[in-house]
Amino acid sequence: MSGTLQIGGLLVALAVCGVGCAANKQMTGARSPGSTAVLAFWPPPRTSTAWFSRGRYPGRANDFGSAAEELAALLREQGYSEQRWLPIGVGFVHGFAVTTRLERFEGESPNGATPRWSARYGEAARLVWLQGARAVSVVAPGRYRVFLVAVTDLPLDAAGAAPVWDQTTVMVGPGIPDDLDELDLPRSRRLSSRHRLGVYAYVFESGEGEAVGHAVSLDPERPSGAAQLRPFERFAEHLVPPSAELAPGLAPLNEGDIP
Repeated sequence: MSGTLQIGGLLVALAVCGVGCAANKQMTGARSPGSTAVLAFWPPPRTSTAWFSRGRYPGRANDFGSAAEELAALLREQGYSEQRWLPIGVGFVHGFAVTTRLERFEGESPNGATPRWSARYGEAARLVWLQGARAVSVVAPGRYRVFLVAVTDLPLDAAGAAPVWDQTTVMVGPGIPDDLDELDLPRSRRLSSRHRLGVYAYVFESGEGEAVGHAVSLDPERPSGAAQLRPFERFAEHLVPPSAELAPGLAPLNEGDIP
């Protein structure tokens, strides 16, 4: 798989999007009125909770390719064999991200009675799907989640509406391959002191008898909030060396963001 990103068609799509997107500041890249292309930009959609590295990317790697291979291996160790890799900007100018497949979990580990993975969601989540995912169809009650992990020198705590729609922040669009893997990331791009790690969690809950899981906010200030966050903290901690520090991220989903 080649990691070369073609920008001709993308620039045309961005020009079209400039007309439709400018009037839609709440959009984070989904199809806009008048637009013929599906586009997605940094930052990622608003999230249930997130953690960021306090300093530069905390792994051993010094370049994008090595960092991607490092993260891919760490994700597989936790069972995430399906991964979707995305550039942040054409040519990975501002970094990269990877998403996981929707999984069912209970507390600290996947539930033994109900499968962790559903055949209904056989691939890692698409970014455009995450943008509109306020509810998901489920086969059993419980808690479900998707992770998005990013390495970038752009602000990590600004999830929501994209501040700029151009080739430096685009993640999905014409000419950007849909089947990238960690081996496609360029070793020629070096990690700098500005590149940090961000871990974003998208969480859905379904009650007994419900066939739909609804997006929820995980707030440590709420009753049992700290306990609810612990499985996600452990996921994030698995991606960094023991000496690295992670900080809680942006404010999670507001109640008004959940229909």
